[in-house]
Amino acid sequence: MSEYMFGVQYQRPSRAEATRWNKVAREVMGRLGGYTEVNVKEGTALSINNGRYQGWFVGPNRGEPFDSQAAEETLRRCGLYQPPDPNYRCTTYGRGTFVEVPRHYRQTTAPEVAEIIARLISESGKEADIYAGGVAEAFDNHRLRMRGYLIPIAAWDAAFRPARLG
Repeated sequence: MSEYMFGVQYQRPSRAEATRWNKVAREVMGRLGGYTEVNVKEGTALSINNGRYQGWFVGPNRGEPFDSQAAEETLRRCGLYQPPDPNYRCTTYGRGTFVEVPRHYRQTTAPEVAEIIARLISESGKEADIYAGGVAEAFDNHRLRMRGYLIPIAAWDAAFRPARLG
């Protein structure tokens, strides 16, 4: 079985924290899960990984959706999860052009922008399956979809004119 690696870290955790991360990875992904560090004994000497610390999580590669779900659960329980940045994409559906907005936009968008997007969704948005930006590229499968919203491009443009943003 191949390995699935994720959650690369460049900041050295304390020994206790690395041990806890290793335990969490094993709880989530079984006995083959864990947290791996590059040459802990030699640290970050220039001859090791270009002089910087590197660690990552590893588990058995069981394919999707298990791998991404296990990675997210592990990172959440370790306090390291960062949702992917929103990928606002323009697309044509039928006779209209829309901006695709992922459901998780509030988690990674500045509050003042998230407020405008929430208003647009309530006024003219509709739920739809949209392109899974970031995930689709990572898995080289550009047919991947996720739930999100479609906002007419005219409403988006009107709401985000420079004068409206301050």
